[in-house]
Amino acid sequence: MKLYANTLFSRAFLVDHHLSELDQFRFRSLLIITWFIILLTIFSFCVNAYVQDHQTAIINLAVLTFCLLPVLWLTYRLKLQLASWYLILTSYASSVLYFGLDIFYYQKDIHPELMLILIGIGTIILFEIKHSIVILIVLGLTFQAYRIILMQYLHLPFEVGQLLNGFSVFSCIIYFNYFTQKLIKSAQDELIRKNEQLTETNNIKDKLFGIIGHDLRSPVASLKTQLMGVQDGYIAPQDFQQRTGQLMQMVDGVYLALDNLLHWSMLQRDHLLARPTQLNLTELMESVLHLYTAELKDKNLSLSTYFQNAPTVADELQLQIVLRNLLHNAIKFTPQGGSIHISTGRQANSCWLSIKDSGVGMSFTRPASLLGQVVPGRGTAGEKGTGLGLELCREFIRLNQGQLLIDSELGKGTTVTIHLESLLNPVDLNHAAG
Repeated sequence: MKLYANTLFSRAFLVDHHLSELDQFRFRSLLIITWFIILLTIFSFCVNAYVQDHQTAIINLAVLTFCLLPVLWLTYRLKLQLASWYLILTSYASSVLYFGLDIFYYQKDIHPELMLILIGIGTIILFEIKHSIVILIVLGLTFQAYRIILMQYLHLPFEVGQLLNGFSVFSCIIYFNYFTQKLIKSAQDELIRKNEQLTETNNIKDKLFGIIGHDLRSPVASLKTQLMGVQDGYIAPQDFQQRTGQLMQMVDGVYLALDNLLHWSMLQRDHLLARPTQLNLTELMESVLHLYTAELKDKNLSLSTYFQNAPTVADELQLQIVLRNLLHNAIKFTPQGGSIHISTGRQANSCWLSIKDSGVGMSFTRPASLLGQVVPGRGTAGEKGTGLGLELCREFIRLNQGQLLIDSELGKGTTVTIHLESLLNPVDLNHAAG
């Protein structure tokens, strides 16, 4: 039995990667149904031959030769749709022929309900919902026609109960087929959704390992080498002091990357919520600017500002991370001697902050949301980045009911603008906190 099972399904395993899930199911179902009916037909042939019912034995051979073996051949050729239709249609035709012989030749009632129901079950397994319902309706009408012709031709008393029973049976099959396939479709959609989530989780895991293995390990290793050089006397203290600006920039990049990783992983687990407080975009931007004085000086970037009062209600920590990432990107993708312009202001019921640089830019043809956009991974001085900064900014601005827009042109720089709700009076803070 085990050898038979392996022989039966070996082909299915070989073609799994060539077929869709639906076709894999149909392939296995056709093999199971066809081989089972072949075994039953052979057994029936042997019994009929033994009792010398040669006419029925010939019918068994005809069914095996012209119905079952072609289905098996089509299945192994992977012509699954054709095999399914051939199996159902030949089964239906042979059943109608068999019923006709029993009525007009043998003049007896063989009660075809079971055979038609078996064809209906095969239909449910092999076909999608529309085709299966049509076939089941035809089977139900066939049964009713058989009962009526039988009563008329054999002069049997008219029995409404048999017609109602047949109608009820096939109605139930159609009803359960419809809702069962609906449930199966819903389960398949849920499985696809979970597979997509699993794929996304695996991609996140791979991205995290890539960040830890490359983008963080390299600057930390460089910093360790510099410190070991000073400790072992290979680098003079004066030389090390001259390199402090570069090392500070490296440390700040690592710190920002670690901070982004922490908050990004919390966002993936839905553990971050906005805790709005009253703040001023201008004051927050000025505090962030002090952190990047060395980087601006190291790349000889000219900084210009135009600050106006921009009170708002937002999560201060999240907004600070957004501003640090945006300024870090502006510095990172602006070449030596470039310029950065930062401005803030308030208009109507919103306040805004804009960071414009003369850097490498991106191939955008119009202002667009940052969702789904990709930025270069390395800066103009070879600075490494995790690629999480802009995604993190987008999520934090969304949590704070704001909007983050980018306007960029390749080779001509980038302008990133934040829009947040403006704080008009102290009542706004209470409303936002509530």
